[in-house]
Amino acid sequence: ARDSRGKDLFSLLQEKGWMKLKMTNKSSQARKAHENAGFAVLRKDQNPAAARTSHFNCWWAHALSPQDSRWKKLEAHQKVNHFPGTFCIGRKDRLTRNLMRFKRRVGKEKCDFYPSTYILPASYAEFKSDFQSSKGV
Repeated sequence: ARDSRGKDLFSLLQEKGWMKLKMTNKSSQARKAHENAGFAVLRKDQNPAAARTSHFNCWWAHALSPQDSRWKKLEAHQKVNHFPGTFCIGRKDRLTRNLMRFKRRVGKEKCDFYPSTYILPASYAEFKSDFQSSKGV
């Protein structure tokens, strides 16, 4: 998208310093990806006051609990990488556990909407048996 002068909006946001990332976890991969995308990372170790500010676009955090008041203070333009209380579906292992629990509760025939799923190495024997019986398909 471009502004009225034909300038790329993404470039304009970068120039103005309006693309700021607040991180409350230590994911170096996430930090590098955001820096490569043009975000200025608000780092607590470099500028403690800047890291506490509400002037950011993206907040990269661990999953927040629904009781955490910080997510309720987000403004419309601010984004967070996890919705509160979604850690049980946001991680593949937790989603698998919940789907397996659901399958036991309602029955196998009602759970054909998702494929067989395994948490390795704990489910390795089941995975190996299913793999061999399906001939790897």
